Amino acid sequence: MTPHAITKAIGQIWPCITAEDIERRMLGEIVLTADEGMGRDQITDLSLFGHSALQALERGQATDIDVNNLAVITNVAMMLCEIGYGVEVIDTMIAGQKAVVSLQARHKRTGRAVATGPELIAIREAIELHDQQLDMAPTAREMRLIMNELRRRMAAGQVL
Repeated sequence: MTPHAITKAIGQIWPCITAEDIERRMLGEIVLTADEGMGRDQITDLSLFGHSALQALERGQATDIDVNNLAVITNVAMMLCEIGYGVEVIDTMIAGQKAVVSLQARHKRTGRAVATGPELIAIREAIELHDQQLDMAPTAREMRLIMNELRRRMAAGQVL
């Protein structure tokens, strides 16, 4: 089954996955020791989280939730770069984040979540690289640190 087919199927089953859902999946449903890598199911869920939001954007059906989910994914991907998971692709992650910022501004201004061609490419590349980061199996400790740092940065207005 192709990634597109998987995201299509997941979008029909879970049309409204939220950032809270993905955080619960990363941190709570499967108990890991602090230094154990994430399981294949968790990696698949995280990948589907990003791809379902991207698919909605590509179809012109993205909602506030999808836009927020893209922001969460690109923020997590950037933080994974910061701790060494794909530091060599940080420029691609920055481009993906800039595309999401532009998408958010347009969505706020027009009420529609529509990306330009270059924005869509940048977001897609960031999500694909995030999949590669997840395949490197960050540990539960690393993902907890990232989620705590994401919350801190959100409170300080430093993330998307």
